[in-house]
Amino acid sequence: MSDSNQTVNFYEWPYRKAFFIFNIIAGVLFVIMHSQMISVILQTRSLRSMAGYRFMVHISAVDLVNCITQIVAQMCTLNTPYMDPIINEVINGAIFQGTWAADYPMTLIIALNRVVAVMLPFKVRLLFGDNLTYVSLEKKAP
Repeated sequence: MSDSNQTVNFYEWPYRKAFFIFNIIAGVLFVIMHSQMISVILQTRSLRSMAGYRFMVHISAVDLVNCITQIVAQMCTLNTPYMDPIINEVINGAIFQGTWAADYPMTLIIALNRVVAVMLPFKVRLLFGDNLTYVSLEKKAP
């Protein structure tokens, strides 16, 4: 049988466990950083009053959930090439896709907020006031 017809078993790669362990450690570090950023913004009244930081808290909370689901998925596939289909559908399907769908619109909104803050600094309160920010966050929340 020729080499081109044989399938390669990627789970026999010698650095596979190190790769997963590195991803788990990186994920834990990102969870710690997101948690600290959320707590600093929520504890500081001057930051909490600005619309851009409220959007950042929402984006960071979504990323925090995303990091946790990725850590769980990495831990489930650390020792075996197979993952339970139900866990895979719940983790990678529902939660990961939900966080992706919430993260990108919020990223576009915060980018628009920053563009307006730079180009029209006197109109920021009008366009991104407290009431509009909370309405925008409620519409994007799953």
